[in-house]
Amino acid sequence: MGDISLVFGLLLSPVAFVFGGYAALLALPGVFLARVRPAAFAFFAGTVICAGLSMAGANPYAAWVRETTLDRLEQALGARPEYSSFEASVASGEMHFENLAVNLPEIGGSAQVVQLQLTTGPGFVWPWGTPKLQGRGLRVVFDGASNGLDKFMSRLESAQGGELDVSLESIELVVRGPSVEAAVLINSARGKTDGEGGISVLVSARQLELKLWERTHRLQLAGNAAFSRAGGRTGLTVDMKVVDADVMMGYLHGELAPQPGPGGLVFTLDSLELGPLWARYRVIDTYQGRARGAVHVSGTLQNLLLGLDLEVTGYEYFHRAVMALDETRAFKVANATLSGGVRLKDGASVSLESLRLALPDGTLCTDPAMGAQGSAMLTLDGTYPELRGDLVAQVTSGRLRRGVSWSPVNASSIIDCQPNVIAVAEQFSSLALKYDIDVQHLDLQCEPLSGWLTGKLTGTLDKQPGTRQAALRVDGQLELKDGKVDLCALQGQISGSIVFSPRDPSYEARLNGVLEGKAGDTKVQAEIAGTLSLPFVTFTGVDMAPDRLGNKIATWSSEPLSKLEQAQRAEVLTRVCGPAAAMGNNPFLAHKAGRVSFTFKP
Repeated sequence: MGDISLVFGLLLSPVAFVFGGYAALLALPGVFLARVRPAAFAFFAGTVICAGLSMAGANPYAAWVRETTLDRLEQALGARPEYSSFEASVASGEMHFENLAVNLPEIGGSAQVVQLQLTTGPGFVWPWGTPKLQGRGLRVVFDGASNGLDKFMSRLESAQGGELDVSLESIELVVRGPSVEAAVLINSARGKTDGEGGISVLVSARQLELKLWERTHRLQLAGNAAFSRAGGRTGLTVDMKVVDADVMMGYLHGELAPQPGPGGLVFTLDSLELGPLWARYRVIDTYQGRARGAVHVSGTLQNLLLGLDLEVTGYEYFHRAVMALDETRAFKVANATLSGGVRLKDGASVSLESLRLALPDGTLCTDPAMGAQGSAMLTLDGTYPELRGDLVAQVTSGRLRRGVSWSPVNASSIIDCQPNVIAVAEQFSSLALKYDIDVQHLDLQCEPLSGWLTGKLTGTLDKQPGTRQAALRVDGQLELKDGKVDLCALQGQISGSIVFSPRDPSYEARLNGVLEGKAGDTKVQAEIAGTLSLPFVTFTGVDMAPDRLGNKIATWSSEPLSKLEQAQRAEVLTRVCGPAAAMGNNPFLAHKAGRVSFTFKP
């Protein structure tokens, strides 16, 4: 009978693997009962031995609980975790992992945690209380372009076995894409699961590092964000201050919703300095100015839409090469508005959706040869870098100050003049732009012509990838008002128009005009046709030889010309008509350069 009691006591002693050394106390009452004393001593001895084995790490029950836990994690995460060390306390129901790591194949990422502790209650019996998950040093990385996030979150929901309190410290979440990467540094996260697939977490964030095209923006965060997942729907509610030193400050508040609309997630931007922000990406051109307003955030983490509603003040743009290192040529706008959408998809692409810059009044072109002031609205769409746009502008005032020249030695002429905003547009890698420009008043100061132009122009500007220059096409016409001609002795009025065709380059615009004037007492009439690059000038009612008429235009004066005046006329003839015309005192000799054609009719 004694042997049976000893065996019975030994068989009961493995309960120490479940309840720890405290199970030895159960043998204490049996010591005072003679009939069960051998079994009690055997149970006590076996319990001590089992507790010692458990403390030495040879606890089969703890190993079973560990493997069961890893099985559940594998079911939830899609891969089995690995770890560097494991400890368990059966009596308190605590298991502790060091350097736990797992691949997350569905979202193309991984997770690592320096310390992870799961507490379920004595003996790892879950129903005795709400289990607690505590961790430190969690880092999760996943691919923003992956299509498996919803499937991954659904897996997490389905794998939940009960309520779980979660407390994590020092967290880093990294979302990677081909051109965009975001890393959120979190001080702490507190939350729970409800056992039915629901997850709710309150996060205290510290910093967001956003990398766009190899440029990093470090945003300091102060506040909280609440994340929830239930019934297949993910919710994100944010209330925090956002600061990027020297660049911006604002407040992010509200709830991220799948569709844009009122009551969603809003970034109230108190101040955004355009200069230092642009300087992170470009060195050859600079922006200045300040923006303020609201950015409405909607969509999902894989398809995020930023709706802009910003006011820009003190806007200034300067391109060192295009503007010849002359800062006086910078575009300047006192006030402007920026609206529309910017979509960030899968961490891989940035798309513009009706992104609109509206200038109520500002500089439209700033080259000394051509300046313009007025209003404009530029709308851009497309996935960067391939963009398309529409420009609607109104030129209220401006100037054109490059002279007419048919000289073979003069490199610049009015036909080479174009708004420097075209050269700015050519800085885009790819741009297909449609424009509609209402020219109300453009002063013409192009020796020997003066007056002003008005009219409406439409057309396209197409900049293809890999090309340096854009193809410009113009449709419409400009009317010349109050036109005058002043060339040596020839003075008169000129009227007409410049007619553009989208089938031809702008320098092949057709001319249609009439000249009426005098050279001394000689009446001069002419019809002007041809193109900007090759005008046809037909003189009518000519009653003298063309050479004699040309000489009169070059030399006639009611008073004898001084040496200085003769030199000045020679300089004008050289610049407008070429050296041969100046030496021969005949502007009509300009036809020899092949840039103008003269015809004479009686």
